[in-house]
Amino acid sequence: MKKKIVLGDCFDALDHDRPLVCVGLVEATGWPWIIAGGTKYMLNPNIYPPIPTLHLPIKAQWFDLILSGVKKQEYRDVSDFYCRRLLIGKRELEFQSWEEMISDMRNFSKKPRHESMGELFEYWDILMKDFKVIHLTNGYGNHCRQLWAKIESITVGKGNPEWGAPDCDVFRIHLGEVFHTKNVVK
Repeated sequence: MKKKIVLGDCFDALDHDRPLVCVGLVEATGWPWIIAGGTKYMLNPNIYPPIPTLHLPIKAQWFDLILSGVKKQEYRDVSDFYCRRLLIGKRELEFQSWEEMISDMRNFSKKPRHESMGELFEYWDILMKDFKVIHLTNGYGNHCRQLWAKIESITVGKGNPEWGAPDCDVFRIHLGEVFHTKNVVK
């Protein structure tokens, strides 16, 4: 089953040096519209498949710090919701085992049962999904401020409290270059 394309998905196409952002969808086909060099193009997703894009809402203060280049990580709780969004289980885990795996990840810095996070991932037979781009929205809807940045990596561990990380292990999304913005006053 192919992924449904949504506004904000990114594409690596047309020999550009940065990903191109879907700004609309063609009603008849569901194919994305992108704008490159001031020209609007329709892309065939069978030829140019979407780049794995993580879509997340974010508070204004963190949005502004990322936009300015100060904040280089975004954090998400090690919760059932984010584990299902960010991890791939290579096998089906029973509910109790899933909860135990989440607990292992949350408490890794305090009382690790495994030598390394890599060993924990191997033990639970899980992988991090391979997101390449993050699409952050400061609010909900097409009118809100939005930015797109490259994802360098996603890890689990302690974050920077000055950048909003709680005092526990979290998913750390390491950010690269912000390559596109929308509804942002410069």
